[in-house]
Amino acid sequence: PAGTPMMGRMHDSVNTRQHKAGHRFYMILEGDLVSGGQTVAPRGSVIYGSITGANSSGRVVGRSSLVLTPTHLQIGSRLVPITTSQIQAVGAQSATGNTARRTARAAASGGLANGGSGARTGAKVGVGASLLTDDGQLQVPSGTLLEFQLAGDLTL
Repeated sequence: PAGTPMMGRMHDSVNTRQHKAGHRFYMILEGDLVSGGQTVAPRGSVIYGSITGANSSGRVVGRSSLVLTPTHLQIGSRLVPITTSQIQAVGAQSATGNTARRTARAAASGGLANGGSGARTGAKVGVGASLLTDDGQLQVPSGTLLEFQLAGDLTL
């Protein structure tokens, strides 16, 4: 049903320097998607998506932003359209960027190392804090855990 949380691990890295709206990406489902005691999609299923917004910060002023939108879930040989929440990251400027970058890296590392609830915490904090590069661009590295929710019921 709508509201069901899902977590995916990014397969490739995406960033605001190289990738624009329309770029396709995919992630791997980190846990079984279960409804009514039945596994609808097993862990390891592929989640496809696209970048629906990407802005690169300027050299002096500006703020980077990146919007990732999961669009399809592969269940066996079937590609099923999904409606989900967007995964948004907005870069910060000046000293705030350094703090956000350190927080995001620590959160992502903690999530990867601890798994389970640590991974969920890492994904939420990592996306909320933005994964900033030294030049103010946003990057979501390969292996980053991202949590989102179904915005509409998934019907098979």
